[in-house]
Amino acid sequence: DASPKPAAFGAVASESNLNKARFSVGDKVKGRYGGGPDFFNGKITAVRAGPNGPLYDIRYGDGDSEKDVNQFRVMQPGLKQKRALQVGERVEARFDAAKGGQKWFDGTVIKENEDGTFDVRYDDGDIEKYVPRNCIFGNWH
Repeated sequence: DASPKPAAFGAVASESNLNKARFSVGDKVKGRYGGGPDFFNGKITAVRAGPNGPLYDIRYGDGDSEKDVNQFRVMQPGLKQKRALQVGERVEARFDAAKGGQKWFDGTVIKENEDGTFDVRYDDGDIEKYVPRNCIFGNWH
């Protein structure tokens, strides 16, 4: 399997990553349950330091819950995804989307292509070229 591996293997959580947390316990949020494309209303129930930023536990409005949700899968209600991405920006991208890939992995934008796609270096070192913008989650505004 050539897909990127989650960075948690061998990565170390740090308190500095916890300090970057945008949400606190009790905050109302929208989360991408299971890493899917749709957002659902929920509430933060725990915050922990992860290897690449804060991790959140969310209890959704329908009673489902999820642990260790990364920062790109959580947003404040009313915010939108930035259209523009910058080289060097941390993102979550859907690996091998052109071939039907459904798994999302953390990485960094390394190039913006003339056709509006992006090259992404995943945290395990794999590089994927020409990732469509709609297959990348970055920061919210």
